[in-house]
Amino acid sequence: MADDIAARKALLDRISDETGAGKYAGPGLLLFCPDDPTTRGLAIAGGAASVTRPDRDDGPDREALVRSGILRILGLGGRVTATLGRVPEGARLPEGAVCAFHPGCPTEGPLREAAEAWVARASADPVRVPTLHLFGSRADYDRAVREGVLSAEVPMTGDFDLVHNDANGQTRALVRDIARLSEIEGDRAIIDNAILCLSLSFFVDGVPSPVIEIHGTLREHTERKIAELDLEMTHVIRRRPGAAPEEGPSP
Repeated sequence: MADDIAARKALLDRISDETGAGKYAGPGLLLFCPDDPTTRGLAIAGGAASVTRPDRDDGPDREALVRSGILRILGLGGRVTATLGRVPEGARLPEGAVCAFHPGCPTEGPLREAAEAWVARASADPVRVPTLHLFGSRADYDRAVREGVLSAEVPMTGDFDLVHNDANGQTRALVRDIARLSEIEGDRAIIDNAILCLSLSFFVDGVPSPVIEIHGTLREHTERKIAELDLEMTHVIRRRPGAAPEEGPSP
């Protein structure tokens, strides 16, 4: 049994090497397999998710959950193994994801043709994975715009902090601005502040999960939130040169 697992993992690793996908923090890999046992076995051996023919009826939401699951995992650069012909209609690929076929799949026939047609449709209409830019300070943001790292057209907020004894309601207005930004799709930019460490979850939800790109030094509390996301492997996290977590000041 151990030899079977090792062989399956070696096969999945080889396909990942050949396609340059499925290793996280890069393009995701969707691998079509000839049958359910192969799909499950590869997933178990290689730490992938699997899409097989359901053993039971999981209700009307199952297809929607499978579609969003595929998009989320591939958007992270992970692996999904799918039984040939089982990827639900309407599922989409994140931009840059790679589709491949297990060596045991038939090279022709209705199932292969249906899978290839699905790949063509999904690849023609990919989903762009957004980037959430987190800046340690206004100076970091201004530098990124000045150097062309970030367009000034990307929606931005956070150039403020909590106001003590806020008689004029400024803090409430700024909280509303954060709520506004959380509803915007696509790339967004936030300058770190005392509210962000409490409201980061508003910005990191979504399918596919946004890439988190860190510029400069974030606050200690915000860094702890980022560390949790990193440990949970729910997001791709990148740091621009000079973005060092260990130097973050206390809020």
